[in-house]
Amino acid sequence: MAVHRIDIRTQLNSSFDAGEGIAVAASGGAASSIPVGCRAQPASCGAEPPSVTATAPKEGRSNRTGRVRPWRLIAAMAAILAAAGCGGSADGPRSAPAAKTTSDAGSQPRERTPKALAPREVWESYFLKGQRVGYGTTKVQPEVKDGRELLRIEASQRYSIRRFDQLLEQEIWLTSLETPQGELLEFSTTVRQGGQPVKTVGRAVGNRLEMLIMSAGKTMPVNLPWSSDLGGFYRIDGSLLQRPLSPGETRRLRVLVPGANVVGEVELTAVGIESVALPSGSKQLLRIEAVLRLSGGEMRYTAWSDAEGEVLRTVYHDALGLEMVRSTKDEALKPLPKSEFDLGWDVVVRLKEPIEDAHRRKSIRYRLTLADADPSVLFAPGPGQEVRRLDDRRAEVVVRLLTPEETGRDPHDPRGADLPAGGPSADDRPTEADRQPNNYIQSDDPGVIAAAAEALEESPADKTRILSEWEKARRLESYVHRTMKRGGASQGFATAGEVAKNRLGDCTEYAVFLAALARSEGIASRVVGGLVYMEQAAGFGYHMWTEVFVDGRWVPLDATLGLGAAGPARLRLRHSNLAGGDMASMVVPVLQVVGKLQIDVVAVE
Repeated sequence: MAVHRIDIRTQLNSSFDAGEGIAVAASGGAASSIPVGCRAQPASCGAEPPSVTATAPKEGRSNRTGRVRPWRLIAAMAAILAAAGCGGSADGPRSAPAAKTTSDAGSQPRERTPKALAPREVWESYFLKGQRVGYGTTKVQPEVKDGRELLRIEASQRYSIRRFDQLLEQEIWLTSLETPQGELLEFSTTVRQGGQPVKTVGRAVGNRLEMLIMSAGKTMPVNLPWSSDLGGFYRIDGSLLQRPLSPGETRRLRVLVPGANVVGEVELTAVGIESVALPSGSKQLLRIEAVLRLSGGEMRYTAWSDAEGEVLRTVYHDALGLEMVRSTKDEALKPLPKSEFDLGWDVVVRLKEPIEDAHRRKSIRYRLTLADADPSVLFAPGPGQEVRRLDDRRAEVVVRLLTPEETGRDPHDPRGADLPAGGPSADDRPTEADRQPNNYIQSDDPGVIAAAAEALEESPADKTRILSEWEKARRLESYVHRTMKRGGASQGFATAGEVAKNRLGDCTEYAVFLAALARSEGIASRVVGGLVYMEQAAGFGYHMWTEVFVDGRWVPLDATLGLGAAGPARLRLRHSNLAGGDMASMVVPVLQVVGKLQIDVVAVE
């Protein structure tokens, strides 16, 4: 079994102090190690996810909670979204009134429990739709630095999920150095989804968190505002182990969410004691309802902890009910069974009737129904999309085809194509982040620059006129569609630099590559996550496309389809310029609707 050693102390000193690129790959040093190279082959494992039987809360019983980590949720969401690819409602947790609300800011912890500083190693098995799809391990090791008691946390996750009949594998590694109370000193994360890994290292310096994000040879510095009330990956564990929740109590903590590289707020509510059936037998556990709030929305999950403060089971309601169950190392590393669940075909939102020639229509009116949320909040208005709220669970959405020809103006007019009226709102105009290169949209990559030049190579007819930005954008879209090959379903998000070399991918790679080509030509761009109509499935599946800012407006283009304009057979959820490696803003809205959405077609034009 391969063993990776991630020494963040060496990386931070050599990179931040010297201002050079970081070799995050394995290094020696004094860092402790965890196995992260275990490979699972299809076989029978026999493990079954547990069930829960609720009982009335027991009076006067104290339960110590722990291990309710938001980083696991974001990692899980990223894995599921990547597996969802291009293209039954879960009951929400029951709530309980909070007797009191607390936070860690300015509070005095109780006397430290032995477990708060005890070294330990735990393993978990992951289940999706009742089938085991991966495992994770976390190792906590106390150390003393400059007379200060600290904790070094090392964790890894591995997922293997079937998507459109192919296997997608994702691996995540994390290391951090924190105080027992969760104050973050330094960290490192590495995420691999089939292609080149995306790596982030960071450290807290005064009132800011300094980070370096590396992908496919590109290193980008990113800083976040930082303060003493913001915690690291262990903040929740340290808080609850030293000052356990009581039934009915709610606690709010602000923490860094690794991988997403953003700050989120976690709200924990201790509900009461329940009987939970685990692989080792039924146990009386404290139920904890949790909400992780990010800029892209909020995600809900439920955890059950024992009297020692260890969480033995977690269910992520907004990640298709993904379950993480405490197990032994041997159980976690058993070969995975062949999955019957396909996180591509099986999450398509089927329509009652197919839409003929859907992507060449002028407009489509939809009625959306969500099981547990307001669709008018999740489906954002944007270029070509209007949203009207009907009630708490229903909305009407009209999507229109945007083309210069709609107004009859000449698209070759050097003054610019006359796109449908209505420029962007004041808060939706391009920012510098929509124009500059970043770790995913690598518009300064030599291969990307060369590809853009090839796409816009002059023809004899071009010499007599000036290309408008709109025509440039359409030529770039056509070029991506013609020169790329569909495939690579075994990888998740690749960078534009990688795509420029291998010209292989699915909708995420098509969207990111087109965005990078546009930026290299001075055209602001961003990617959009949402749903698109899949003719072969007669329904809507997850999809990503591109928006370019031309002639004073954002206009959608879809290089995967290559039609020269994005038609109305799509539903827009959220856009992002992917600055700072922010995939969370794309992940959260999609997972809030997967498995919970009904789409009815009202009218087609």
